[in-house]
Amino acid sequence: MRRDRLEALGLFLLLFTAVSPLHGAAELRISNVKAQAGTKFLVPVTLSGGEDIVGLQFRVRFEAGSVSAPPSVMPVSGDLLAGHTVGANPDGNELHVVIFSSSLAPFRAGQGIVAYLILQLSAGMAAGSATPLQLTEVQATNANGANVALTTHDGSVTSSTALDPPAAGENELVFPQVANGSFPGGRFLSTLLVVNRTAATVTGTVRFYKSSGSVFSLRLSDGRTGSEFPLTVAEGGSALLQTDGSGPLAVGYARLSASGPVGGTILFSQLDAGGSPLVQAGVGASPAGTRFVIPVLYRKGTSNTGVAFANVSSQSADLTLTLRDKTGSSTDTASVQLAPGQHLPKFATELFGSLAAVNDFAGVLEAESSQPVSAVALKMQGPILTTFPVISSLHAPPSVNPVPVISGISPSSTTAGGLAFTLTVDGTDFVSGAKVRWNGTERTTAFVSSSQLTASIPASDVAAAGTAAVTVLNPEPGGGVSNSLSFVIGAPPKPQIQVSPASLDFGKVSTGATKQLTFSIQNAGTAALSVQSITKTSAVFSISSPGLPFSVAPGVEQAVTVTFAPTAGGGVSDTVTITSNDAAHPTVTIPLNGVGDAGTAPTIQQVTLTKLDNFAVKADVQFADPDGDIVKIEFLWYLGSTLHKTMTLTSPTDVNLAGLTSATISRVFPDLGITTPFGKVHPNKVEIQATDARNLVSNKVSKDF
Repeated sequence: MRRDRLEALGLFLLLFTAVSPLHGAAELRISNVKAQAGTKFLVPVTLSGGEDIVGLQFRVRFEAGSVSAPPSVMPVSGDLLAGHTVGANPDGNELHVVIFSSSLAPFRAGQGIVAYLILQLSAGMAAGSATPLQLTEVQATNANGANVALTTHDGSVTSSTALDPPAAGENELVFPQVANGSFPGGRFLSTLLVVNRTAATVTGTVRFYKSSGSVFSLRLSDGRTGSEFPLTVAEGGSALLQTDGSGPLAVGYARLSASGPVGGTILFSQLDAGGSPLVQAGVGASPAGTRFVIPVLYRKGTSNTGVAFANVSSQSADLTLTLRDKTGSSTDTASVQLAPGQHLPKFATELFGSLAAVNDFAGVLEAESSQPVSAVALKMQGPILTTFPVISSLHAPPSVNPVPVISGISPSSTTAGGLAFTLTVDGTDFVSGAKVRWNGTERTTAFVSSSQLTASIPASDVAAAGTAAVTVLNPEPGGGVSNSLSFVIGAPPKPQIQVSPASLDFGKVSTGATKQLTFSIQNAGTAALSVQSITKTSAVFSISSPGLPFSVAPGVEQAVTVTFAPTAGGGVSDTVTITSNDAAHPTVTIPLNGVGDAGTAPTIQQVTLTKLDNFAVKADVQFADPDGDIVKIEFLWYLGSTLHKTMTLTSPTDVNLAGLTSATISRVFPDLGITTPFGKVHPNKVEIQATDARNLVSNKVSKDF
């Protein structure tokens, strides 16, 4: 576009909007892209919420020396434009872009691309380095001359040796019929030709599908195999993919996604057994539609018309097919249902049984579908294939909004009592103005794309545990409420204390001895349990636990030890009291019981002494000890009233008395002789006494001899 023409359009926009107030809201965004150094690249400029806009101008600023705007290279119109004029003029390190409709036609509704800008990346840009692309001086107007408020988002370009593949469905072309493989006497192969309509390199991905909608694996003539093939098309150039005709004959369809606007056609080739071409026919890409007509020619035994339908939507498509003769009268009908991604190739005689009763037929097949489908038609007369057009109906009903479908929500759950949050809803067929509903009530909604919405969910919606139904409402005309997905509001986490066992019984424990038992504190809840105190009253019990306060994680238990150390005989009872942050059971008690066993003192029952030679004495001592715990027996030897010698038998060192409740021990004590002025004599008295482990002392037996 000439610079003076562009400036005139820009001036018209300024004059048109200068006298009008601001109106509406929309978002203009520059994408982040990758490009190879030294090449031209496409920059998609996307718009959402701009269905009121009839004119738009803006500047894209870039870094001089990194990016430039090639002269005389115009942007490519995007899918939101409806007969609009697009012009651009380089201005130093900026590109001035104007989009205008002389008939004041508005942009199409929804989110999409208004234009693809074509810029050049410097050959000196190092791989991995990025440079910004900034939107400035943005102005938009509606048909009434009011300014339309726009928010903007800048983008960037990154130098890369490898370009990103396009997203599935981006700039999509559908080829509803692909044939490949051998049959008796020959084989079919398909050649896909893609043409780049822009002055910049475009990347693409071709995906092949079987009639069932599953992936269609095949071999290309260049040796590559698979169902998905990348391609790169140079500026103004073309690319070719050709199947090699190997394997059994199979049919399906192909979908091409591209990073920029492209055109394409598919060529069917029938080869004989020697590989020589018998017949070829080319078919262009088919746009998806819901109403169209296809010419039908049929002559019994000579020619037939073949049609193929491909459902590229995410929902089942119900097709109503009507066969009309030259007068427009209906002669037969058929119904077909195609699952998402499914493909159906049929001859007219297979769809309409009435053709079997006639020799010749010339008319049309009229198709109406509940979802957009792509179609192709071929006339077959012997080995000759002729392409028939697929014509959009001139009597299509006015465009209506579809019923949306929800496929996922994020997040899908939260905890009761949480904060407000943003809910992301994914699905298909969302339109601008769609509303997310929470239990049937609309929430503030932002339209992101036809496959995504976001909604503001206040804290009051998740104050209590339960389940909320999330739906999407598309506005009229048409529209409606989607399927429902459940959002789970879980109960807030809380601790739950459990103790085991419920009581501790130590039984009988000797005084002076100790016994230990343990109980466990388990957290059966969903939040950390804080044990703040563990107390008891009696001094004969002691508690050993981690330092207080301590925490017990959910599903974990902590052992606590209680020691019983009786100091006197008799029963003792106490209670362990545990306090924690379990609101339902802030205090838990465990009864303690134990019996102190003071024991019974041993008894010396009988003593027999026998004098032996050399002043030795044999002592036979009979005793009784119910506790069986004598630890020593003492012998005190006297001459008259004077203590001569003390001798002690200890258990188990000198004699093992453990466990003996009644026994007689014999012991010889050598050389107990006592020297006197009159010579050496035996002691004439002994005192014997036993002591047990509790320091209980027996009766003292005194024996003269």
